[in-house]
Amino acid sequence: MIPYANEKGIFVISPTVSDDSYNAHDDLFFRVNASSSEYGTYLAQRAVHGFGVKRPMLVGDERNARYKDIIFDSFKRELVSLGGNVAKSVSFYSNLPLPTDEIIDGITESSADAVVLVTASISDMEYSGDSARSFLNDYRAAYGVAPSFTAVFGWETASILRRVFASAANADPVTLKKELLNIGTFDGVEEPIVFDRSGDASRTLFLYTIDHGRFKRLE
Repeated sequence: MIPYANEKGIFVISPTVSDDSYNAHDDLFFRVNASSSEYGTYLAQRAVHGFGVKRPMLVGDERNARYKDIIFDSFKRELVSLGGNVAKSVSFYSNLPLPTDEIIDGITESSADAVVLVTASISDMEYSGDSARSFLNDYRAAYGVAPSFTAVFGWETASILRRVFASAANADPVTLKKELLNIGTFDGVEEPIVFDRSGDASRTLFLYTIDHGRFKRLE
């Protein structure tokens, strides 16, 4: 879709696209999400420096194979640069039963010291700051559930578009692009969203743990 939009001169901003193939292009495409390789690199750094992991086994969902592959590759590169290596890689399909026997056998046979699971996102995350808590409360009141990451990024994207359309001289795609880049920094749910000159957003990544059945952020 994105190559077609660029060919036809259509202004596009995505809440969730993270594929690295769209990095650093001077075009009409903007994204609010971080790149997949940023996620993989961050996970490797936290695994090594935060938990002393050296030989993890990677387990990834093939239902989003491109996302899984980029995170696997960037994780491996960073892990090796930090003196570690991947003990084993296993794939599964989230619409089928999890291959627990294969995972358990893989841990035992490869002497893996951790399991890195790359799969779909979850909801009911912990938020910090008055603005984020206000968004969470308003969303729960409106929909009766906690916002997913797509809901958060979707709201942020709509807010960005609203501000750009309000201040742009007209709705011409090139004008919208220039106005978005001119503004540069927008309010997000938890933190400012800053776009570089290629239209890629800079995002802070957070790590969570499961504490008594709930996801809790690790500072």
